[in-house]
Amino acid sequence: MRRWGSFCSEEQALTKPLKFLSSTERDGTLGSTIGMITVRFFRSTSSSKRLLLCHTPNFHTTGAHYINADTTAFMQFIEGDLFRDFPTLRFIIPHGGGAVPYHWGRYRGLADMLKRPPLPEHVMKNVYFDTCVYHQAGIDLLVKVIDIRNILFGSEMVGAVRGIDPGTGHYFDDTKRYIDALDISPDAKRQIFETNARRVFPRLDTRLRARGL
Repeated sequence: MRRWGSFCSEEQALTKPLKFLSSTERDGTLGSTIGMITVRFFRSTSSSKRLLLCHTPNFHTTGAHYINADTTAFMQFIEGDLFRDFPTLRFIIPHGGGAVPYHWGRYRGLADMLKRPPLPEHVMKNVYFDTCVYHQAGIDLLVKVIDIRNILFGSEMVGAVRGIDPGTGHYFDDTKRYIDALDISPDAKRQIFETNARRVFPRLDTRLRARGL
C-alpha cells in the first residue's frame, strides 16, 4: 500500500488509524482527519476490501514547519496556565518567535478575548525569543516589539539559509551583524549577547562567575 511520502501495509493502514481517529461515513467512503492528515477509506462494491488514501500535506521544514511550530507554541502558552502551575519554567522560542512579533497586536487581542492576563504577566516572564532572523528589518522589528529582556542572541551558524544575501554581500545567517547594527544602547546589546542568557541559564552564570567572568 503506497502512502504519499512513505509506505505502509494495508493491515497497518486499516487498523492503526481507526484506534484514534474519529470517522464519518459519506457517499460510500469513510473519512477521518487527524491534525493535517486526511485519511479516506474507499469501500469496493465488488468485495470487502478497502482502499486507503493518506493525504499528507508536505510542509517545507525550515521555511514553513519550523515557523509554524514556533508560532503555535506561543498561542498554546496564551491559552493555557502552564506558568501558573510551573512558575520557574523557561522556554526559548527560536527564529525570533516565529510570526509572533509581527502579529503582536493579534496575540494581545486574543489574550484579552480569552480572558487571559496581559501577555507580559501571563507569558513573557517565562518565554524568550532568539535572534535567528535573517534580515535587518526583522531584527529591528523584534527589538521594537519585544522587551529586550526577552531576547537572546542566536548565532544560527549554519542556519536554514546558507547563501550570501545579494543585497548585502553577507551571509543571510550571520545574525551577529544585525544586532551590531541595531540603534540601541550598548547595555541593551550586552543584554542580548550575554546578560539575558546568564539570567535564563543560572547554572551557566554560576560557573562563569566561578571563573571570574
